[in-house]
Amino acid sequence: SLFPHCALRRWVQLEKERECPEGSEYVTVISPPNIVSEREREGKIPQIIHISSPNNCLPLATIQTLRDLVHQHISQAFTIYIHSSDTMDNFLFQREWNIFPQVKEGVLCGSGKLNMVTQLALREVKVGNNSTEQQQEIVDKISMGLKRDFWRYMVLWEYGGITMDIDTVHTILLDGSEATSLSSSNKTSHHRGYNTMRKLMHQWHSEKSDALLY
Repeated sequence: SLFPHCALRRWVQLEKERECPEGSEYVTVISPPNIVSEREREGKIPQIIHISSPNNCLPLATIQTLRDLVHQHISQAFTIYIHSSDTMDNFLFQREWNIFPQVKEGVLCGSGKLNMVTQLALREVKVGNNSTEQQQEIVDKISMGLKRDFWRYMVLWEYGGITMDIDTVHTILLDGSEATSLSSSNKTSHHRGYNTMRKLMHQWHSEKSDALLY
């Protein structure tokens, strides 16, 4: 794409903004300050981070940390796009893939077959209390994983950059802490997690590849 940021904003902002639970905020894009600069970079990877998430409501602490990283390290400034499940659906199914005409069929048929096999397997092994709701939750997670894998390759093919899911982001930022969220983690682990992500962004900045799956 000649204008990746314009196109990406269109995709992640296609859905209407939704109200988020307390302690979270609706976010689609985290951008660095506007800087007019044509500096040469060592690497050639686009300065774009694609984060996949079930929805666009992220914990406030996560958003603030990502904003701090983007705003305070201008020399490695990345733009972060949050791709919800709906965004991934729109991206995969609403556009034409002339080079990969079987993408849509692959996602739909692959998900359908995987769902059927998973449901049969769950009935056999009797996971948990074997409730219909619990089975469907497991099926949905597996189906989401398949769709996310298709989406990763296609979004990198189209725009380049780095893809990662929100769970990976939280794992990095928590940096081994037993806390379940950034807001409950201690300052030491939060500081280590911040520095780990900063170092990764520095490495990505000089990356020689066009795209990275993380």
